[in-house]
Amino acid sequence: PILDKEPPSDSTMVYGSHNFHEVTMTYPMRAARNNRYKLIHNLNYNLPFPIDQDFYVSWTFQDILNRTISKTALPWYKSLKNYYYRPEFELFDLKTDSYERINLAYRKDFMKIRTELQEQLWKWQVATNDPWRCAPNGVLEDKGDFEGNPSCLTLAHDEM
Repeated sequence: PILDKEPPSDSTMVYGSHNFHEVTMTYPMRAARNNRYKLIHNLNYNLPFPIDQDFYVSWTFQDILNRTISKTALPWYKSLKNYYYRPEFELFDLKTDSYERINLAYRKDFMKIRTELQEQLWKWQVATNDPWRCAPNGVLEDKGDFEGNPSCLTLAHDEM
């Protein structure tokens, strides 16, 4: 039914998961979307977004790449650097920004929405037993002492 018309309320959630395009190109992402907002969690946001071979040789990518190298204006709203290096969170208002160009995730006036979607996403990750649910700041332990009580153990990123 969601393909025919919009659901009646903001309570409808859709979730998404992406791990890699090709076996050597890991870039795990998780997403939660309601009628109006979409939150993307880039789990390996410190790494560059991988470019696969078929995309790399496309005329479009080659044009963007060559314009970037020659410092010529791009006919695109992002630089390659912004495309490769994404923030940990991306939040889009699909009603006012259907092309997902303006990231609202770090704006104070959208923190409540981001937090609500993060909580929904976390619940979904727990319910689906997502092995990436502790990333990027922790590691999931669910064996040995943690069997039956899975826990996210810190990687101490904030302490470094």
